[in-house]
Formats: sequence, structure tokens, C-alpha cells
Amino acid sequence: MANVYPFCLDMGSSELIAAPLRGVQTVVHLAWSGGFVGPVEKVSWNLQSEKLPQNIQILKNLIYAMERAGTPRIVFMSAIGASRHAKVSFLQEKYFAEFLILNSKIPEKIIIRSSVVCSGDVTSDRFLNSIADVMRFPMFYPVPRKKEGISPIHLEDIAATVVNVSVEPITD
Repeated sequence: MANVYPFCLDMGSSELIAAPLRGVQTVVHLAWSGGFVGPVEKVSWNLQSEKLPQNIQILKNLIYAMERAGTPRIVFMSAIGASRHAKVSFLQEKYFAEFLILNSKIPEKIIIRSSVVCSGDVTSDRFLNSIADVMRFPMFYPVPRKKEGISPIHLEDIAATVVNVSVEPITD
């Protein structure tokens, strides 16, 4: 996809992340350890804690680096059912991530809460493959019960949504 460049870097340190972000307008955050299986560790809501879950610490590093580099927009893939009180650690962790993003100094924050993502086609596009890697799931996806039901969304539709929100002009 035009103007979308995947970065592979060590997100364990905000200093290592900040330099490649200079001049970047939008970060699409797809890095998430554990996928839908979620974290093994219990989610701690103490931001001052020495031991935050790995995904939360990585996101904290990214947010700090984006703030330092002046990157004005983040797009974050969350999940339907993300809640502080969810019974599944994955959904609690996604909610905590949303909380960090919404309370950051990044001017534009876009959070996409997708339902189950499906795809029947194998693709050679690196961006689509990056989204597919994040969206891998076990037999059952941990979504809350909904009266109206939840429909799956195709991988290419998610990618198109991410690209569309990423290329819109930055507003002041």
C-alpha cells in the first residue's frame, strides 16, 4: 500500500523509537504480544508500577517517543469488548492501552475496535500481513455478549479503514 512503511525496531526503549519517528505524520500501532490469547500476566492499573505488562510498557515507550518526535497521529487496533472490568486479560489490556493513548499529548488519536477479522486470501502485501499477524485468534474470540450479534470483518476492509484514517490531513 502506497505511503505505508512497516518498521521493525526494538520498542523496549523510547530513545530508540524517537529517531525514526521524526517527520512521520501517522503511526499505526500493530505490535501486540500474545494476540487474542492475551497476556499471561494480570493487568496492573498502576502506571507508576515497576512491572507493567509488556504490551503496556511498549505502548508507553511509543507514546513517549511520539510526543518527543512531534508525531501528530496514532492509529491503534483495539478490540470490541475492551473494558477495565472485562473478564479476559486481553480485553483489559487493550482498554488500558486505549486509556494511555487517550490521555497522551498526541494530538490525533484514532482507536479502531474491530470485531472478528477474516480473510480467505493469502497476500504478499506486508501491511496486510502485519494486520493479519496482530489479528490471529484462537478458536473463540473473547467478545462480550451482544443482543445484536457481531459480524466478522474482512482483513482488507480493516486495512482500507486504517489507511483511510492515516492519510486524512492532520487537523489543528
